[in-house]
Amino acid sequence: MLSLLLLVCSLLLFIGVMLASLWIISRFGWSALADRYGTDQKPIGQEYYWCSGSFGPLTNYNGGLEVVLAREGIYVALIKLFRFAHTPVLLPWSTVTGIDVWSFLSFQYTRLTIHSNGTPFELFLPLDSKATAEALWTENRS
Repeated sequence: MLSLLLLVCSLLLFIGVMLASLWIISRFGWSALADRYGTDQKPIGQEYYWCSGSFGPLTNYNGGLEVVLAREGIYVALIKLFRFAHTPVLLPWSTVTGIDVWSFLSFQYTRLTIHSNGTPFELFLPLDSKATAEALWTENRS
């Protein structure tokens, strides 16, 4: 009985630490985007899963993002397992300041550089997303 109680307490502690960590991490950039561009509507567009993103050197979402490139903008959400304190956002194309190819070791990605209210954010998508991103950016950035 004592081992079961210890197991339950350990599990609850682990969950509490994970939720607290997600909340703290969200304060380093994501919350500023969510305050301005938060959404509960996922647009229809080209979907990419297991993407990455970063707010400077401290906050990285490596392989944990779901991204939709749509006419309405760029929908970005954490995968559901880690979505606590991270409201999905729909970033307008006007926040994109650059689209280029980024290389790491022998891998290449499409990098979208985004600025909103002084908050720099980089998204890293599969390389084959570059043409779609550039077309939508050109069409919708005005």
